[in-house]
Amino acid sequence: MIFIDINLLVLGFMGGIVRVFFEKESPTPREVVGYIVVGGFASNIFTPLILLSFTLGAQLVSQIPEGFLRGAPWPLAFVIGMGGLRLCKAADRWMGRKIRRMERTKNE
Repeated sequence: MIFIDINLLVLGFMGGIVRVFFEKESPTPREVVGYIVVGGFASNIFTPLILLSFTLGAQLVSQIPEGFLRGAPWPLAFVIGMGGLRLCKAADRWMGRKIRRMERTKNE
């Protein structure tokens, strides 16, 4: 079941908007929409997962200062929204490698 938290979604959208301004070249309208939409959805998906891994003591977020995650996850959601497109591309590459590896073992 997918749960959409409006606060995380909006903060991710805002992070995506800020990310557009960091581009050196002028982005196309399609890229602008991509940064904003993907930032919002990535924030909605990844923020609870990172917070869950932090509470379980995983090494993934051991470098994030404790005060940054105290209370509401708003700053974290904004930062994830800024890097949402890169997170999704990295996840896509990772899954592609895993699937190719599974296909090789299946055909052998």
